[in-house]
Amino acid sequence: MMQLVSMRTTLFLTKRVNPGSKITIEELAKENISDKLLDGSVYTHEEQSLIEKLSAMDYLQKLPVYRNLSEKDQILFLENNYWKLSLFALAFCCHSKGFGQIQYPAGVDLFSKDILFDIYISPNFLQEIRTTLYNKMAKMKISIEEFAILCGYFACDPDIEKISVEGQEQIEKQQDSYETLLMNHLIGLFPSNRIKSTERFCSLISIGASVKQTHADIESVLLLHDMQIWMQENPPKVTNSYSTSTFYLTTPIPSLEVRDRHVE
Repeated sequence: MMQLVSMRTTLFLTKRVNPGSKITIEELAKENISDKLLDGSVYTHEEQSLIEKLSAMDYLQKLPVYRNLSEKDQILFLENNYWKLSLFALAFCCHSKGFGQIQYPAGVDLFSKDILFDIYISPNFLQEIRTTLYNKMAKMKISIEEFAILCGYFACDPDIEKISVEGQEQIEKQQDSYETLLMNHLIGLFPSNRIKSTERFCSLISIGASVKQTHADIESVLLLHDMQIWMQENPPKVTNSYSTSTFYLTTPIPSLEVRDRHVE
């Protein structure tokens, strides 16, 4: 587990993507992600956000359970986990370096400049997103060993929509093994205090809910920003019904879905 985490961190900090690359998850599921990367650090928000997620996918591909999944289940496994895993890993990296919040290396903000300058998005809400998960992890003083096991545990969440029964069983079995590994690790830390090891175990597992909430909050920000852009590009047309003196908006608002900006 420690080796996988170390490889992911090295890839995140020392690799970059070929400019102009168009990458789909379907393609990545069939290939070695590290083969698509170039040597060299990245400094822009867009580049760091992309390499962060690709490094998470590379980690997911190297988990033992990945090789046992069908091609369709592999794609679903990547889609379901790369965003949350990359967020958890970034939060731990920031915690270990004492940044005080979630951000990218070299002081690059978690959010793009377009979002930072969006007057409809509360700066306080953005700061809450940057700090809530970070503060929880900092308060618990998560060790690198705990982080390494939790990466595997969170990645093997069997609750994946449309995944096959066989795939779900494989993932659940792998998660159970990480759960046992974490519990045994904590018992080793507190051999004479089973209650303390159990409390620590429950607290560590609860971080998963904070990761999911932070992920959901980021998605809501992206969705709101997308809606603002769409409204600017498609200003509503107003017509007047003379019989009732009522105004109607005639520009239809499309069904918006949160789309990932970084892996296309």
